[in-house]
Amino acid sequence: MFRVSHVLVLSLGLALAGVASAETKRKIRIETTPPGAVVYLVEKEAGPVCEETPCTIDAPVGTTPVIIELKDHAPVFDNVTVPKKGKVTTAKFTLDPAVGKVIVREPVGAVVFVDEEEQGKAPLELEVSADAHHVVVKLKGKRIYDGYVEVAAGNETVIGSEEGGGESEDDEVPEEEEEKITKSTTPTKLVEPWLRGTVAVDIGFRSFTYNAGSNQRPEKEAGQILAGPVIELWPGRLAKVRALHGFSLLGRFQFGLNQQPVVAADLGPNTSTFWQSLEGTLRQQFVFAQKFGLELGLGYVRDQMQFSGTPGDIEKLPDVIYSVLRIGVRASMRLGKLEPYFAAEPRFVLSGGKLQNRYEAGTGASGYRIAGGALVNIGRITGRAEVSTTRYGWTFVNSDPEITMTESGTDAVIQVGFSAGYQF
Repeated sequence: MFRVSHVLVLSLGLALAGVASAETKRKIRIETTPPGAVVYLVEKEAGPVCEETPCTIDAPVGTTPVIIELKDHAPVFDNVTVPKKGKVTTAKFTLDPAVGKVIVREPVGAVVFVDEEEQGKAPLELEVSADAHHVVVKLKGKRIYDGYVEVAAGNETVIGSEEGGGESEDDEVPEEEEEKITKSTTPTKLVEPWLRGTVAVDIGFRSFTYNAGSNQRPEKEAGQILAGPVIELWPGRLAKVRALHGFSLLGRFQFGLNQQPVVAADLGPNTSTFWQSLEGTLRQQFVFAQKFGLELGLGYVRDQMQFSGTPGDIEKLPDVIYSVLRIGVRASMRLGKLEPYFAAEPRFVLSGGKLQNRYEAGTGASGYRIAGGALVNIGRITGRAEVSTTRYGWTFVNSDPEITMTESGTDAVIQVGFSAGYQF
């Protein structure tokens, strides 16, 4: 973490470095405790001048900012001074370990594992590297806590409440106490899963209307059911790359379960609906105060709201395949196991399928989607409930308006969705 003193040192060093840069460079030896650190001069963007200490580098005469980094240690922000004449003194630096604590207070006598290695029995305080760690707490062979925690340098991550610390390690814990402990065992910082797989079910209600005075037939559909898998992967969490902790890849495919008949006097008896949907999205989530979330998303969506039947009958219906570029934002708040959220996104329609192809160049649509719902995570089980509305505004271009007598239309879709699954 930058301190005010660091900023002042770097600012002064940068000012002096501007004068020194035009002068002669001299060799200076850099030593660190412990060794093996990477050394940068002035700024990291210029690349390291030393890959592993101890080493000898060329530095400008005068005072130059230096940045020293070593894995599992706090970085050093300081200066090196090279005299114009005389002996150059070896620059020595000490790096402090970047560690935090995992504290397991209860149940007394429970066995604690960190990163699959047994550490002892609770109550227990463990000093670990500032990183993501897998913590498991077992009591009498029963796993009462299993989760990932993010340990920050100099901070404590507490698992369990602060009460009831007087028993010995061999005391028996009643089942009602064990249940209470399990429910209260919540780390101060939770690392989200690296893989989540769910089955999503959405119930859709569609209304397609044309502008006033149009001779085109409107369409209404209710109770269209879509179901299918949703997979989300966090590669940064899997590889333990902290900079990519909030980045994820999401894939979704849903197919229609019920083809509903479309009944009208001018349609054949075998006309029915056909829905299908797929999505691929890149997501980046930011968490503030361990409670509030902001997620940005960029992706592709392909929503099919089509019809089966003869070509002549389909020609009378708003048969669409929306190929969409979506740019979304979602705000959420963590309330224990529950995470309510609100999402909104503009949708840029790349193509609209058969309905668009019936008209001339310039015909197209644009839209948006808003949604509200909540996620729930109970151990490794995850679930979702959501209500959303998606609207597309159409503009139709036709050189012979006498045939179609329509200039615009609106496609409105309301969906109620649920999902349930498992996460790692």
